[in-house]
Amino acid sequence: MQTLNNQTDRVTLTTEVAGIFRQTLTRLGFCQRTADGDLWQVAFRDVGYYPPGDAAVLVVDVHRLPHKVTTLALADKVVIHELSTAVGGYPVQAVNTTGLLYLVRYTPPAQITARLPKRADLDLASRPAVPYAVPLGIDQGGRPRWESLLRLLNVLVGGAPGGGKSGLLNAWLAALTQAHPPDELRLSLIDPKGVELHGWRHLPHVLGSLAETPEEARRVLELLRDEIDRRKRLFQAVGARSLAGYNHLVPQAPLPLHLVVIDELTDLTIQAGGPKSDLFLKLISAASIGRALGIQFLLATQSPRAEIVNGNLKAVMNTRIAFRTASREDSRVIMDRPDAADLSADRPGRMVVALDGKVRVYQGYYLSDEALHTFQGVAQQPSSLFTPDEQRVLRIALDELGGAFAIGEIYARTGPASAGGVSKRWLEHIAAAWEARGWLVRDGDPTHPRRVDMDVVGSLLRAVVTEPGTERIST
Repeated sequence: MQTLNNQTDRVTLTTEVAGIFRQTLTRLGFCQRTADGDLWQVAFRDVGYYPPGDAAVLVVDVHRLPHKVTTLALADKVVIHELSTAVGGYPVQAVNTTGLLYLVRYTPPAQITARLPKRADLDLASRPAVPYAVPLGIDQGGRPRWESLLRLLNVLVGGAPGGGKSGLLNAWLAALTQAHPPDELRLSLIDPKGVELHGWRHLPHVLGSLAETPEEARRVLELLRDEIDRRKRLFQAVGARSLAGYNHLVPQAPLPLHLVVIDELTDLTIQAGGPKSDLFLKLISAASIGRALGIQFLLATQSPRAEIVNGNLKAVMNTRIAFRTASREDSRVIMDRPDAADLSADRPGRMVVALDGKVRVYQGYYLSDEALHTFQGVAQQPSSLFTPDEQRVLRIALDELGGAFAIGEIYARTGPASAGGVSKRWLEHIAAAWEARGWLVRDGDPTHPRRVDMDVVGSLLRAVVTEPGTERIST
């Protein structure tokens, strides 16, 4: 068999494989001589190469099988072994449901070895000196493996309950919020069950409140659309092509990485009306455009469905991670491979990771409830609580509006989003988040705007303005 260097080689080889299979099945006796002396062989009604799974797909024509030849016999283990041997040892799988098809995998399944530990406790000290590093786990050589979100880009995570999906979400949020203050990292959290991400909702990194309903999630995506449009104009103005490039060119007003975390994507999409809903289409659009502008998505689901985790969604997901799945089909929905269904149920945290066209197995990190609560409640340094945009908004509220957080007035003074200013939706999210933290208060009259509570935030503001190079905010 030939060496596979590119997709063209694989398409050519797939045609060869079909011929080898036909000859091998004939040699094994799956054929018949007709009355006129012709040889009646097993035929394939469809032969093709499937790039996402890096596999040849050969669909047997079950309606034209030679007499006494059954699909059950063609799927026998001995036959599969003979077919694999005939094509040079490439793994062959028979999928026998309503018909029969053969899969020939040009990339062998990821190998799961005993060298992986049963459990790996999260150790933030092992974090490499790269921006926005998140922990994947321990590799088969016993080494901690971290990757930058700037390299992973949009990430899809799936797996059955208890497999380790929640542990990954919490470990990543802990690592990111410990290493990056709010002026470097912004979070939008969407959790239709209101459970997994609930403990992170009060961190100053979180823009707005935790979204639990489709309508709340839709507002988050609308805010992201505003921010995408704003960042696009900012990037174009200086000729930047990435978040790192923009921040290098504009060091005086850097933009934070904005990570959107959605737990239980399947539940959210079903509640919103399915994969044709406005919310789902907005999500795909934002994930497609935003990743080049420093707006990235971390999507998780414990019940993957092919109609939701579809080709359109997977096309904008650069990295895919699967913990143990309930079935091989669930694994294929996430990874286009069945490997995750073979992960051991007594090894929570074991995961299959597809990155840069390669598939590897890691032991994900464990984070105790005690450690998790510590990370979720950790106090940030006062000088890191406000981004440049937020400092500008505070300055207007304090210096020009007497402490009133009047959204319309502030918006008029910052300038429209189309000119590089902030949007009203962004201001609404900021107001909701600050009110939840007790930074803004109401006086009981719904017609009055919220006001900055100086008893709570006065010391924070004074800490911010004492930093060198920071403009003074009147207190």
